[in-house]
Amino acid sequence: MKKLTITLICLFLIAMASQAQETGTFTDKRDGKTYKTIKIGKQLWMAENLAYTNEDGGIYAVSYNDDENISAKYGKLYSLGVLTEFKGCPESWSLPTSADYEALMKYFGNDLSKLVGTMQIKFSGDYNQYGSNGLDSFTKFWTSTITDHEDYVDYDAETKKLISKGFTIFKEDNNYTYKWDPLCSLDAGESYSVRCVKK
Repeated sequence: MKKLTITLICLFLIAMASQAQETGTFTDKRDGKTYKTIKIGKQLWMAENLAYTNEDGGIYAVSYNDDENISAKYGKLYSLGVLTEFKGCPESWSLPTSADYEALMKYFGNDLSKLVGTMQIKFSGDYNQYGSNGLDSFTKFWTSTITDHEDYVDYDAETKKLISKGFTIFKEDNNYTYKWDPLCSLDAGESYSVRCVKK
């Protein structure tokens, strides 16, 4: 009986260890910025929003209210164009798919408070033709997955490449909700956050 108990304890500790997250840092050699990282399962995620821009290289981004101090904390807001051609993530990193975010949700047992805390989610709002909106109220993440939203099912294949199945998290009084949101590059200036993942 004692031997069985020890075995069960060992199995429990192994299971707990497999759920542990490994944290670290990564320095983007393009601009020297260092990002916090976290390993979730087999994937390495940035634990901060991307903040790189290079208009000459086709990477377009804005700062919330044109304030670089806000960008230093919340990252940049990106206008992506064709989703599969986004080159904003560093070499060997990529724009996550909706399945990557679904895997995160599953990992945290669909507990958004755990996801927000562990991934250090910043509620960066967005930017559109009316200006900056929603700082500290919501965040919208681009994915490389073409939307399956019913409003866009009749769009041609080339147009669909501009419409992302975005992952949106809302915050109200430290309560969190989420939804899959069609994020559109068809309208100039529509800009949202990016987290990069290394698989």
